[in-house]
Amino acid sequence: PGAAENNRSSDRKSILSRLGPGLGRDGGRHTGMLFPQPELENGQPMDDRVGYQSVLLVDDDEITFEQMEGLPVLRAADEPQIASSLARLGTKAVLVRPDRYVLDSADNSGDMHRLMQGALPSPLG
Repeated sequence: PGAAENNRSSDRKSILSRLGPGLGRDGGRHTGMLFPQPELENGQPMDDRVGYQSVLLVDDDEITFEQMEGLPVLRAADEPQIASSLARLGTKAVLVRPDRYVLDSADNSGDMHRLMQGALPSPLG
């Protein structure tokens, strides 16, 4: 590979790095990670379904929570790609910001309580 190709590789790594401290600074271990764009069971990309707003992705067999009005929830039981993304991360729930970075994650009901306290409505909503 040439020097230009190596440069592009390092540029891509910098784009995909974690976000620094911010709104989710007290969040779970996945805070600041870019969440992949899953394809839903109906073939639609997640972004087409939820639009430009936060979304809660949850393995509802393992964790309990109270739904917040206006916060879309996609359940792993209904969406295989979301189930595999949560399994890959080794977590039971993630709150994904409109820019598709993880604001918080939860491994149990106690974490879920903290996560829901940090769920912010979209300023565009």
